[in-house]
This record gives sequence, C-alpha cells and structure tokens, in this order.
Amino acid sequence: MIINYDQKSNKFLIQCDFNENSIITAMPERRYRKVSRVWAAPALKQNIRYMASRMNNKSMYSPDAWAIYSGKRAEYEQPIKAAETQFPGWYDFKNAPMAHQDQALKKFFPLDEAAILFEQGLGKTFTAINLVAAWRMTNHIDSVIVICPSSIKLVWQEELDKHCPIPTQRHAMMAGKYKAATKFIEERDDFQWLMVGVEALSQGGAIDYVKKFMLGRRCAIIIDESSRIKTPNKTRTDRCVDLGKDAKKRIILSGTAITQGVEDVYTQYKFLNPDILGYHSFYSFRAQYCITTQIDVGQERSVTKIIGYQNEGELIDTVAPYTMRVEKADALDLPPKTFTNRCVAMNPTQKKMYRDMKDELFNEINGQEYEVTTVLEQMLRLQQITGGHYPHDNGEKVIPTPIPGKNPKVEELMNLMDEVSGKIIIWCQFRSEIAMVAERLKKAKIQTVQFHGGCDEMEKQFAVHDFRHNKDTKVFLATRAAAYGITLVEASTAVYFSQGYSLEEYAQSQDRIHRIGQDDPCNYIHLVCDKTVDTKIIKALEGKKNLSDLIYSLIKEGN
Repeated sequence: MIINYDQKSNKFLIQCDFNENSIITAMPERRYRKVSRVWAAPALKQNIRYMASRMNNKSMYSPDAWAIYSGKRAEYEQPIKAAETQFPGWYDFKNAPMAHQDQALKKFFPLDEAAILFEQGLGKTFTAINLVAAWRMTNHIDSVIVICPSSIKLVWQEELDKHCPIPTQRHAMMAGKYKAATKFIEERDDFQWLMVGVEALSQGGAIDYVKKFMLGRRCAIIIDESSRIKTPNKTRTDRCVDLGKDAKKRIILSGTAITQGVEDVYTQYKFLNPDILGYHSFYSFRAQYCITTQIDVGQERSVTKIIGYQNEGELIDTVAPYTMRVEKADALDLPPKTFTNRCVAMNPTQKKMYRDMKDELFNEINGQEYEVTTVLEQMLRLQQITGGHYPHDNGEKVIPTPIPGKNPKVEELMNLMDEVSGKIIIWCQFRSEIAMVAERLKKAKIQTVQFHGGCDEMEKQFAVHDFRHNKDTKVFLATRAAAYGITLVEASTAVYFSQGYSLEEYAQSQDRIHRIGQDDPCNYIHLVCDKTVDTKIIKALEGKKNLSDLIYSLIKEGN
C-alpha cells in the first residue's frame, strides 16, 4: 500500500493491491478514481481515526502524507483544552442571567463553535448576545452577522436594546433595499450587527452583501432557528456553510435542532466546523448513523427512507463538547399546557365538496404511481375545504373560493371569543382564512392585528408591539410566519383554526406564549372537522410523526 497526499484537494491518494481493497472500502469516506486507479480519501476526522487503527505504518506514507496524517491525528486526538480564558468576571450584565444561561456562557466563551439548543422560551437570544458581547470586549471579534427567519430580524434589534451592555450599530437587510446595506458596510463602525433573513440566502444578491461585510472584519455568525439549514445541498445551506468558513466564531440557536431525526444535525454542525463530525459527505454521515431502506416509487425509481438510527451514543459524545441542551422542565417552573379539540360538523355543501375531492384524490392514487408532492397538494385542498374555502382551479392557478353557507369553524371561533377572557392568538394555515376570520372579527368589533407573509417588516413589527402593549387589541391573527422568535406572553390562549403539517412549526407556535414571562396556564384549542384530514393531522402531530409518515398513513387508510 502506498499513500500520497494531494494538497490541492486535501485528500490522501492511496494505491493498494487487490487484496487490500477491503481495508480501503471500509473507510468512512473514500472514492475510487478509475482513470488514475487510486483511492481518494479526504483528510477528515473520521478517516484519520480509521487510518490510525488500520493504516498506521509510516513506511506506507510519503513524507508529505505522513506529515499531514500525523499532524491531523495529533490535532483530532487532543481533547478540547480547558478554558485558557474564562468568561470575564468583570462583565457587567444589563440583566442578570439565569443559571443555565450563565453555565452556557462559561462553557462556550473559550470556544469558536457553540450549539445553544435551549428549548423555546429559555433565552437563547439573551445567551448569544452576551456571549458575542464578551467576545467583542475581549477583542476576539469586532462584528456580528445574524442569519434568521425574516420575521424576527426586527426582534433581534429589540433584544439587543434589552440585553446588550455595550453600544452596537445595526442594520436589518430588506429585500431589494441594498443602498442602505452598502452604506452600512462602508461605514465600518465598532461592533456592527448585520441582520439577514435566511430566506434571502436562497436567491438574489443578499449573499454578496454579506460577503462584502465580512471582508476585513473579524465576524461572529449566529444562525437563529438553525433547523432552517438542516437540508443538505440546498442553496441556503451551502451558502451558510461557506460563510462559516470565513467567520472567527460561529453559533447555532435552536429549540428544535432535531425535528425528524439525527440526520438533521449534519449541516448544522458542518456550519459550526466540518471537523466536529468529521464527514465531508452527508451520505457517509447517514451511513454511519442512520438505518435506511429503499422504497419503490414506480417507473423503475426508488427513494431512500430512514427507518431507524444507530451509533447514537457515538454521535452524542462527538457533539457534546460544543453543545448545550436545556429543556424547560430543567430550567423553569412554567405553568402547564392544556390541549383541547373542538369538533364541528361541516355544512352540507362542505360535506359534498369534501367527499368529491377525497374521491378524486384516491381515485388518482389507487393502483397508480403517485408523487408525494401531488398527494400533499391534494391534502392541502381537502384542508382548505374544512376551513371554508373551495380550491377552484381555473386552469392557471388554484383560487380559494368561499363555500356557501355558514362556516362551522368561524361560528365556533366566535363562541370561543365569548368564552375566553384576555388576549388570544389565532393560527391559520391559509391567508384566505386570515381574511375571512379578520372580516368576522371586525364585524364583531374585536380589535385585531395580523402577521403573515403578506405583511411587510414594519407591519409585522407594529402587530407584535400593538398586541403586547395595547390593552384594547385582543386578537393576534397569524400564519406560520409568526411561529418563530416572537414573544406573545400577554396571551395564554392559542386557537388553531387550521393546522400545518410541520411538527417543528407546531412546537414553535406553542411556545410563543409558553416561555419566560408567562404566569398563567396555557390553553391550546384546535378547531377540527371530525373524521377529516384535520383529525389526521392532529393525531400525527400528537404522535410526533413527520410529513412523509402522515402522507403514507393517509394513503394506507384511505383517509
């Protein structure tokens, strides 16, 4: 066996006899190059560990390859150093930290990577702000980039006002408004904070401005709600990982970092530092930690489905030095949650439309090939009907059209408005439902604010502020756009007029009211049309099933 090293690709190039191939194929990550007839293996942690156990003979290596191998081995086998510097005792908090926040600050201050995985409502933002402020005051960094859902960019500015003990300069990038961003980048004031919507990194020019901001600066990058970059090979994910390579410090914040399974952690930790997990490829990572099977989807095609997990203890040990997970039960004495389903019967027109749509759906599926996206689209249409709109397809697009007759969910909602004292959050899946509910509340002279994808940033900011500070505003009417990062503890009741399929968004939406500052028991009320897709969705979420499991179960049961 002969092992050389290619500096350009950062890979070991391995030549071996046929009877030695089994040693190489057992490496965590490698690829055979047919033209040159060598195995190429990246110099990553898992490969180095494997080579130490099976390929540790110096005579196999060229001088350059041995130098790289032995240096990497020493680096990876060295435990994380005890804090060479401690979180500064002189640091003057604007607001005193809770015990778990103080513990996190002490743990992460000496590190370049931090995964702050506090359950929603436990003060992740507070911890991140004070961590980077301490880094600035000790001259580790000079600026910060926050990548977060667009709906909470302005929330970050409010949180900085509350918690940051030193002056900051801030700019929240708005879509298409890049002149202000250019001016902010060129100013180069001390401790600048650039807030960027994670959605803007999927396309458009925002990424170029972020890169310009990083030039000549020692940046910390914070990714808030980091599960938004959990999907490998997506544009926003790849761009975040690339940005992380040029940052001095990197932080991920999430209360739901794992929403489906351990596969979710790969790209989040790759952003922090690819060497933490030690895999260059998601598929190598999946092979190590996931149990998979192939599912035939027709037309001689199959997809890989994860059906279980393995080596979880190894993964936990690998990420533990860079991670702190805290749950509410461990940190806070929050009031209890209560969940109630209020079942209503569809009106006769709804029933007929629902039955016809359901028959159309399962006639298409029965005995034929189907795409999951097609099934999901049909499920959404069924859900639109239970909410009171018929999804009329005019050949170009689907237009939600109000169904004649009384809407049973709206009627039940108005009953609830009489029963519940205090402020209320109403969650809707569709904007057409928002408009319908808002009109009915207006007729009843109930003061309402709205927060959804059709609102601009200032309208969203006003909605949150008015709901929290205006005693006359009773209802916060929202879609999933408001599910992340917003504090609405002035309410203790949330009504789900309709419900989305995402377990993560469902958990996040609950915790807008169940978090620090809430003193009253929290009540969650689902309005459901019985024996419809509504009840299937609620059961799936209660059972913590993901979307694909829900789709397969609906098909199997014939709805």
